[in-house]
Formats: sequence, structure tokens, C-alpha cells
Amino acid sequence: MSSTENTTITRSQNHKSTPTLNAGKITIEVLKAWEVACVDYFENAREVPDEATKVSKILTGLINPHVNTWINMNRDRLKAMTFPAFMGEMRKRFLDTDWEKDLRRKILRCRMPAHAIFYDWAEQVLDWNSLLVTPELKLTEEALKAQLDAGMSKDSG
Repeated sequence: MSSTENTTITRSQNHKSTPTLNAGKITIEVLKAWEVACVDYFENAREVPDEATKVSKILTGLINPHVNTWINMNRDRLKAMTFPAFMGEMRKRFLDTDWEKDLRRKILRCRMPAHAIFYDWAEQVLDWNSLLVTPELKLTEEALKAQLDAGMSKDSG
């Protein structure tokens, strides 16, 4: 897989194995899916890991070569982090610098295609908003309602 193709994640059906982040370009969507898979893994582990050991439990699942090199160079520092702090480092290190601002602009510019199903389009906008981490950039419920109303296709009304 080339580094221009998006990476994929692999997770076990029963959440008993460490989720893997495979080779390829890391996007916020894939990184968030991997984060959710890790949380599922933590919650379903035989022995639920405490906050201090969560990061060390999932490092073996990061088989993406770029991430793996970074881990090998920073293993002790990363293992000492909480999982939320580790995910913050992952976003900072492997996503485009302005990913959050770009995603917010994408939400604000989004218009429903003429023959799209409103529910599907609205779910996509809500999903994008849920990926934003900075509270100031995340649209409030009221702002989302206004955005959906403004972007709605005339054919859907």
C-alpha cells in the first residue's frame, strides 16, 4: 500500500485483540475509528487496564511504518502518557497541521446534493462535527441545526 492510500484498521470481532492501524495515509476518520476500537478493546479486556497501562497495551497494534518509527524513537515517553494525551500526540504528529480548521470549513461549506437523502447527508455532517476536538471549533447543536437548514437541498423540503 502506498503512503498516499488511506490506512485501514483491523479489529477483532470480540474486541479481545489489540486493534491495528495499518500502513497508509492516516486520516482523522481512520484515526478516530482506531481510537474507538482501542476503547472497545480496553472495555472488553479480561483485565481492564488502568489509565497508566493503556498506551503500552495498544502500541503493538500500530503497524503503520511511520507511526512505528515514531514509537520506537519515543517508546518510554509515550508509554508514560494517558490514552487521551497519547491520542492528542497522534493527531498532532500524523494529521495535517490545519486538519481541524479544514474540517470545520468543509462542514460550513457543505451543501446537500440535489437528490440525496436528507438523513444520510445530515449524518455525514454530524459525523464530521464529532471528529473535531477543539471546543471552539466544534459546532454547537444550534449551529448544527442552522447549518443543516442552510445547506439543505430545495428538493428535500
